Amino acid sequence: MLASELLGAALWGVFKTPDGDRAIIHKGWLRHIVGQESDGVRDARERFAKFILPTLQDPDEIWLVGGRKRFIKVFVSGKENRLKPMLLVLENLADGFLLWTAYRIRTQEINKQRTGTLLYSRELAVRDKDG
Repeated sequence: MLASELLGAALWGVFKTPDGDRAIIHKGWLRHIVGQESDGVRDARERFAKFILPTLQDPDEIWLVGGRKRFIKVFVSGKENRLKPMLLVLENLADGFLLWTAYRIRTQEINKQRTGTLLYSRELAVRDKDG
């Protein structure tokens, strides 16, 4: 399900990111994301498939931490306008950054992910575009 949502029938895909880099999604590595467990229970991350590409291609922020990038995007959902933050972690490779993992985080945990070097922020991008 996850591979179909992200790649269709392809084995891998390359996606341009707002910071001018390339992100690679490889079908074989998606098992790693789906297979994640917490306390011995599989957490069914494939249910977040429809949020991965929007987070990758239109994030609110991109942070560089060591050899990894963190993409953060906050989605608003439901009548209560609940915030649903999504986090993608990409690992540095020679040809770009490989999608390493993807999961939802709690709103109160967003600031914990804001470490390292800020590479991109929607707020800064809009400000630069408008002058």
